[in-house]
Amino acid sequence: MGELVQELTIIITDLGYFLFYTYHHLMNLINSCRNAVISSSIRRYGDTDFITGFRALAALAVLFIHSGGAGLTEISSVTYNFVSFCKNGVYVFFVISGFSVAKSYSKNSDFIIYLKRRLFRIIPLYYFWIFLTCVTDLNSKYWLHEFNVSIDFYNIVMHLLFISYLDYRIANTIIGVEWSIPIEVFWYLSIPLLARIFKKNIFVILGIPISVIYYIAVKYIFSNLLISNSNSDLILQWSPLPYLLSFVFGFIAFKIRDKIMAKMSSNLFISDLILITILCSFIIYLYFPSIVNLFYNEYIAVSITTLILIACGNSETLIYRFLFVNPIMLYLGTISYSICIYLSHFPIIALINKAHIDNLTVKFILCLFITIIVSTITFFTIEKYGFNICKSLKK
Repeated sequence: MGELVQELTIIITDLGYFLFYTYHHLMNLINSCRNAVISSSIRRYGDTDFITGFRALAALAVLFIHSGGAGLTEISSVTYNFVSFCKNGVYVFFVISGFSVAKSYSKNSDFIIYLKRRLFRIIPLYYFWIFLTCVTDLNSKYWLHEFNVSIDFYNIVMHLLFISYLDYRIANTIIGVEWSIPIEVFWYLSIPLLARIFKKNIFVILGIPISVIYYIAVKYIFSNLLISNSNSDLILQWSPLPYLLSFVFGFIAFKIRDKIMAKMSSNLFISDLILITILCSFIIYLYFPSIVNLFYNEYIAVSITTLILIACGNSETLIYRFLFVNPIMLYLGTISYSICIYLSHFPIIALINKAHIDNLTVKFILCLFITIIVSTITFFTIEKYGFNICKSLKK
């Protein structure tokens, strides 16, 4: 009997070792394949790799506030200010878009090819989420009820043509975050004009004050002269007009970046010093949010900050590498390059809400986890299709 037990023990032990080593090597193989796929998918832009990390941060900020801020709003005024500030992630996207399209257009000034390339980066995934939310129960019910509208033929066509901003009642009623996509497309059309204007250095210098004055004027006209509507702020927010400032700032960042980098080439640590200064200013803002009034409002403050970070940042410096050029941020930034994470997270939140999860921390973690998985799938299938079309247009 003792010998039988001993033999069984040896067999079970050997089997355990076999299963352990099999599992270990299998996981190594899976990880190797996964890392190979992810590494090959991350876009590299040399000393501007950190902008991909910015995209990730902006996308995560929007996801964070929409999923409830992980319960931080209830802890203190500081954490409340932190969560509230995350809504500005979309403004960071706009300035980055201005930089990206300026860089893209400078490489190929054929407007038709440029526009096709930009649209095919957006259309496949945008249409996919429009279709999915129309046929499921994961649409933006809040705005549908708020403005007493429905997802009808008119609504869908306006979205598919990227002109939903013409009717604020439907601008954000299908996915729940799509209001910004037609605005980006609207300003894509302005790039040839901006490129012509910014050929002259005087307009690069005057671009910031002129665009700020323009924004303040548009905001004043909308709020006080043109619209007698309780939704005037929302009408302006979902209109392309105020966001000229964002795209001009992105364009200016592109025009001045090379000159700044040339002067800082032997003192790249200055990039980190500027970043540290901005981070310290952000901490002060969390305690004293009224300081943004120095810039008129948060939108201008965030846009100016993004311009400075893009123009003066460098992927080779210590802090930038740690915060924005690590593999996680580069990957998340890659799959949110156009709209993967941005569009997918809101329908996922609608799905999670059906489970009636009261713990906001759990809700955020679950939303983040599912959004990354879904965004990865749509990136490697739907969005990659658009990229392949873009590549064919470059040839």
